[in-house]
Amino acid sequence: MKTILSIFISLFSLFLNGQCFQSVSTHYQHSLALKTDGSLWSWGSNDAGELGSGSTLNSYTPQRIGNATDWSEIFAQSSASFVIKNNGTLWACGDGTGGRLGTGIQGNAYVLTQVGTDNNWDFVTAGAGTIALKTNGTLWGWGSNVFGQLNLGAASVQLTPIQISSETDWMKVVAGSNFTLAIKTNGTLWACGLNDKRQLGDGTNTNRFNFVQIGTDNNWLYLATGFLFKHSFAIKTDGTLWGWGSNLNNVQGLPSTVPYITTPTQIGTANNWSKVATGYYSTIAIRTDGTLWMSSATGFYQIGTDTDWNWIDSGEAHFFAMKTDGTLWGQGGNDYGQLGLGSSIQGTTIPTQLNCSAFLNIEEVNTSSKIVIYPNPTNEILIIENSSNSTIDKITLTDITGKIILEENNNFSKMNMENFETGIYILKISSDNRIYNYKIVKK
Repeated sequence: MKTILSIFISLFSLFLNGQCFQSVSTHYQHSLALKTDGSLWSWGSNDAGELGSGSTLNSYTPQRIGNATDWSEIFAQSSASFVIKNNGTLWACGDGTGGRLGTGIQGNAYVLTQVGTDNNWDFVTAGAGTIALKTNGTLWGWGSNVFGQLNLGAASVQLTPIQISSETDWMKVVAGSNFTLAIKTNGTLWACGLNDKRQLGDGTNTNRFNFVQIGTDNNWLYLATGFLFKHSFAIKTDGTLWGWGSNLNNVQGLPSTVPYITTPTQIGTANNWSKVATGYYSTIAIRTDGTLWMSSATGFYQIGTDTDWNWIDSGEAHFFAMKTDGTLWGQGGNDYGQLGLGSSIQGTTIPTQLNCSAFLNIEEVNTSSKIVIYPNPTNEILIIENSSNSTIDKITLTDITGKIILEENNNFSKMNMENFETGIYILKISSDNRIYNYKIVKK
């Protein structure tokens, strides 16, 4: 009896149109995704176990993590992942250096491990230290506080979550490599931690071991930071975009080569920015008209002409953006498989759709199945075994973007994939008024 890999799914419009994503989070070189069924998926770099798969193997295509369908929030951070369940509990895996996972130890975790027992977590962001918001507006921290990023008043290491502010009016928070920015419900902006590149925005290069207010404005709304590269962004309620800190690679999108910006400085004159995310080489942003923009040495320029973008997130040298129809698109580097395209092929220079077919479950079945496919993964010949002699009307092989690679209109028993590129393919078989989809892995 052969052991084979196959999957039986109905041809559902959900998969055809790519509308399977509840949310996606990406950072540095790996990504997390929640499907609409509440299942958790991950792909990309896995050196520290950040994919939660139980190993350190990179994944070039989305892989499902466990069988649970009660995940609600996801936060991919540099070499670590944090996930919240519907019951408000917090789970973590990946790089535990300095206690940044909050599990009480400093080692890595290769599977998701619960952080304490509290059940009111709302948002998580991590640099060397980790900061989290609870649903009651309180702010909590753990991990490294060497530069004061946890607002604890002195350098320290915290292995489990501790409340780091007595206030209950925190609204937004974001962690850089060793610094923290936060907004209160009254719209004021606060910062603490490392300040060597003026990333705190207080006009100095002095490290802050407690929060200091940045200016006196009370209309701050949205925050973003570069994890490794010490730059900060914010959007105000009036739709204007502001930046400060490091200007390496002109990541600020300002027509200037100054090495850093000491205080929040308006970028351009537009007043319709809605979201911003930043990596090493560039910053991307969305305007309220649904257009997508990227920073350059001469300012921000528009990517394409589409006007239906509504979400973005950035890794080190790649980003993902989502449209209003729920489709997910990636652009940039892919050396660790962080775009989820099925291999470590060269990255893309234009937004490329990550098809929902990449998110098919793989189940082991035996030869009692009507149509079985093996070996899978395969190096060369793929066998299509039709043990019941059912009529096969059509066989179609596509790549992960939906491009048709091969199409046959009759019974077909072997497929030579020796010269195909390494990656993920979808084999669709039409038989007896049913359509079977198989996720094929070419080594």
